[in-house]
Amino acid sequence: MMRKLVFVGILLLAMSGLALAQDFPKFEVFGGYSYLRSDLNSRSMAEYYGNEFGAAGNINGFEGSFTYNLNKWLGIKADFSGHFGSDKVDNTYNYSEQEYDSYSGDYYGTYNEKYVTKGTVQVHQYTMLFGPEFSFRSKGKLRPFAHVLFGFSRVDAHKINVNYNDAYGWVNENQSQEIGKLTGNFSSTGFAMALGGGLDINVNKKLAIRLAQIDYMPTWIEINAKTTDNYDQYSNATYQESYTKTETIKIPSDRYNNIRISAGIVFKF
Repeated sequence: MMRKLVFVGILLLAMSGLALAQDFPKFEVFGGYSYLRSDLNSRSMAEYYGNEFGAAGNINGFEGSFTYNLNKWLGIKADFSGHFGSDKVDNTYNYSEQEYDSYSGDYYGTYNEKYVTKGTVQVHQYTMLFGPEFSFRSKGKLRPFAHVLFGFSRVDAHKINVNYNDAYGWVNENQSQEIGKLTGNFSSTGFAMALGGGLDINVNKKLAIRLAQIDYMPTWIEINAKTTDNYDQYSNATYQESYTKTETIKIPSDRYNNIRISAGIVFKF
């Protein structure tokens, strides 16, 4: 009899431990809408191209993720997102400098430049990330979570259509003006991260609504761009030169700062 009681006690303890162990979903699958504040501006880009690619845009897409939960508070997450849209390239750069003659001690002239770009770049951006997710699970309906994800991002820029006007020269002297149009495309794949988190509202044991997920998503990409430059130059309306130039340029890897916001439905198993 005593042996039977001990066996039943051990069985009850094991079952209670299993119940505790299962007090969270083993798998969570998320899918939904995603917004990306897309960045195509960096120090390397500015040094190489000036403002021509200084682009940022609001593009839309989707996000999906799969999380395998090790316990109530820690899971391993795989995340994929895709965003599609148009980035604007509308910038104005003004520069002015007075030249100083060290011999005479006088300023002998002022150099001014105004560089204006206007246009669009069609962007497709895909990101695949992996890493730990940390959850706070309680008896209530809310589940706050945070994650640190690492992986890669691919940016495809198509239909570059940028008009530029560069007026420069010495004040009160001959002024030059360059007018042109830049077209082309580029693709690049590089390292990416997502640092952020969000809030789920549990509907029942099998379903939750992801109210919001917000990520700071930096990417490091190297750009190889094939561009065509249609160029006209005027100097004080007395000289004109025109040409069309096609070239492939390489811009070193640099950080591009993106913000991602997503919402949708979570299925729990």
